[in-house]
Parts: sequence; structure tokens; C-alpha cells
Amino acid sequence: MQNPPNPEKSAEAREAGNAAYKKGKWVEAIGHYTTATVLVPEDPAPLLNRAQAYLKIQKWQDCERDCTKVLSLAGQGRNVKALYRRASARKECRLFDQARSDLEALLKIEPMNTAAKEELTELKKTIKQSEQKSSAPKKAPQDISTLAESTSRKPSAKSLPARERTSSAVKVPITVVPRFTTRPATLAHGAAQGQTRESAELSKNAESSASTNGRSASSAFAASKVTRSAKSSYTSVEAPPSASSGSKSLRSNIVTDAPSDSVVRSPSTGLELVDRLEALAGHDDERWQLLESVPPSRLPTLLGGILEPDHLATIYATLSARYTQARKDDGLVREYMQALRRIPRWQMTESLLLPHERKMGQALCDEVGL
Repeated sequence: MQNPPNPEKSAEAREAGNAAYKKGKWVEAIGHYTTATVLVPEDPAPLLNRAQAYLKIQKWQDCERDCTKVLSLAGQGRNVKALYRRASARKECRLFDQARSDLEALLKIEPMNTAAKEELTELKKTIKQSEQKSSAPKKAPQDISTLAESTSRKPSAKSLPARERTSSAVKVPITVVPRFTTRPATLAHGAAQGQTRESAELSKNAESSASTNGRSASSAFAASKVTRSAKSSYTSVEAPPSASSGSKSLRSNIVTDAPSDSVVRSPSTGLELVDRLEALAGHDDERWQLLESVPPSRLPTLLGGILEPDHLATIYATLSARYTQARKDDGLVREYMQALRRIPRWQMTESLLLPHERKMGQALCDEVGL
């Protein structure tokens, strides 16, 4: 549950943010505005100030998110500052139609707003230039062979040095070397011994690496993979395989040693986790398998310093889909929700979620009894 609003501390944090903003300390100002927003989530002032600071450091998407949140608050649907700053952010994101809609809505509220008029005029020029570039005919690709013929110039015999003119008539005999040769028995025996020693060393290194990492699934797989590759490197050192039987045996070895794709590799960083979850959008089972590869106790460590609203919304969607599919097996979903709530940034990050994302998280808490 969120703490009750604290208008006095929120006002102090906002004033500290204004002081930092005037000194050009944009990031510090964003931190103070964020504190003010957490203390009073329904106050549009710190959100608007933070959106302006985001514009200064070119965080266009964050600025758009804050302005959208302001416009979704009760009685703030016609907020002129939110519309103007969101239009500026959308223009930088090349969302020209949406930026124009914001400016036109602003001018309906304040028809004499000079800054909005100038911005709309510049935006229309930008849109026109973009349309002209997209509609311009593209040059047809030139045939490479034609280009080579037109650019290559064969030197005449007179332009060549005397030595090259005379050597061009000399015929050099070419000896065809067989593709495979039989190596001496002593060489084959030495190669076999060397390969055996190399296989033993590779297996030993892989086993020591697996034990150092707590004999995790990924380390054990790496050790077995090295051992298998060392054993199957040479099937025979005496003679190469024939075209009929050798290729079949080699192909069977490859298929037998192929690793299984059913093992989900656990992400090593928080950014890798959220990036892979977002890439699996629409694949609920694969998303859950990926999240399940990370124990709940690791989530605060992985996401403690990077948790953002988009990340939290993605994890909420994954847990919600899992709970919907298996309502009786809600124990693990509860553990993940408890782990998320232990992250220091969780409360602040959840306050920045969109309304439907926040409702999804609250519904999950209610279902699992948190």
C-alpha cells in the first residue's frame, strides 16, 4: 500500500527541484520532482516540472509519459503546459501527427498562444519536408556487371613493361595435388595422443569451471558441450572418411551432439531480463519460462538500480498471464510479487505506471493475498 499524501514535504521537494533547475542541474532537479510526485501522486505541478527537465536532457519518451499522466488526471485534460511539452517531445520522436494534434488542441483552448502558433508552423514545414523525401523517386540500382565493364580498363600490350610482355607467353606447369593424403602412422599416432591430451585438458577445465559456479545448469551444459566436442573432434586419424559412409557417420555425430533448445538460459543482468521479456511479447508461455529461470530472491538484486515503469509493466503482464492460466498454482506468482515489492524503487516506479497498468498490479496483489 502507498503512503498517505504529504503535501508539505512534496512542496519542499518541488522547491528544491526548482532551485536545481535554475542552476542547470537537470538530473538533480528530476530527482527532487520525483520525490514530490511520490509524496502527492495526483499533483500535476511536479510532473510538469519534471517533464520540462526531461526535455532539457533529451529524454523525449519520459517527457511524453509525464505529460500524458498529467492530462489523465481529473480536471487536467485541457492543461496547456502538458499539451505543449508533449507536442515538443512527440516532434522529437518523429510522431508528427500526434504532435500536430496536441498543438491544435492547445490553440482551441488558447487561440492567441504565440509559442504554439510558431511551433505548429515549424511542425507543418517539417511534415512537408518529410513527405517530399518519402515521395521522391528512388534511383534504380545499377547492374554490377555493367558497372564493372564500364569502369575496368584493360591495359594494352604496349603499355605493359617489357618483362611482363615476355612473361605472359610462358606456360607454368601445374601439379594437381590430391584432396586427401594418407599421413604416416607415426604422425597419426602423435596426433591422436595430442588430441587425447587436449580432450582431457578441456574436460578438466570445464569441470573446474562448473564446480566454481556452483554447478549451475548453464555451467554443467558448457562442461558437457566441451567434453562432447573434444571427443568427437576426430573419428579417425589414419584416413579421411569416404564420400559414401564417412559423410553419414559424420552427420550422425553432429545430430547426436547437438544441444537441446529446451533449456532456458537464465539472464545474467536485469537489462537482459527485461529486454528478453519485451522481445517475447505475445508469447506468454515463453515469457513465463524465462522469468521462472530467475529465482524470486534474485529479482531485487537484478532490478534494484534499473527498474523503470516499462519494466514493471512487462513483469506484471507476465505474472498476470501466468496466474490466469494456472489459478491453483499461485504460490510462485506470490513470491515474485513479494520480491518486486522489496525493490527500493518499486513504490516510486509503480506510481508512474499508466492507470490500467497500476490496476493490473493491484489486481495481482489482491488475487495472491498481498
